[in-house]
Amino acid sequence: MPSLFVLVIELLAEYIRKNLNIRGILTPGDAKKKAWCVLYMDDITLFCMDRKSVQSLLEACKDFGKASGAKINVDKSQAKLFGRWDLCNEPPPFPIETGLVKILGIWFGGPGAAAKSWYERLTKVKQKLGFWSLRHLSIEGKALVPRNDALPVLQCVTQAWPLLANVARAVNSMVFHFVWHSKMDRVKRTVMHKEHRKGGRQSLTSQQSSEPSLYAAASE
Repeated sequence: MPSLFVLVIELLAEYIRKNLNIRGILTPGDAKKKAWCVLYMDDITLFCMDRKSVQSLLEACKDFGKASGAKINVDKSQAKLFGRWDLCNEPPPFPIETGLVKILGIWFGGPGAAAKSWYERLTKVKQKLGFWSLRHLSIEGKALVPRNDALPVLQCVTQAWPLLANVARAVNSMVFHFVWHSKMDRVKRTVMHKEHRKGGRQSLTSQQSSEPSLYAAASE
């Protein structure tokens, strides 16, 4: 059933994209592509430029509900307003979020969103390394764990927010504390970062985690 729902919900997304009464937003960057919605499984994020678009969007959801039986889960839905909006006469049927909003695990919507996103991921990295530290791994194995297990956790955030300097230092400290099981490094970090043929272990560094080709580098 979940797979069937994912296939069906794409019909709603396509209907929203082709609806001329729904104005999406322009994405940042040189491409300036227009975005109406972002979908991941049953999680849907919708973008509207004005009140008319919001009203048309709600009508589209009602039409989809008549055909499919699906309805908006008001208890789990929320709206985030950017700029000046006048929705006093016809407010949306779900609460308006005045603080930060979480989209696919990343925080947006105001000051502190980037830091909150990164520190939540740091907690997950610490937990993962803590689980692996219970195993008796070789140095080679400990060098692989950060690249292959901690890496995906960090990579997700880099798609939305730049790497913070204090986060980079924290990741480095976590990784090398995990490798040596001590706050003291037994081998210089510059040596550990080198390639195998140069005596290193190609350990994951937080500087690498902001590079687009990180996955390719980690799999070598």
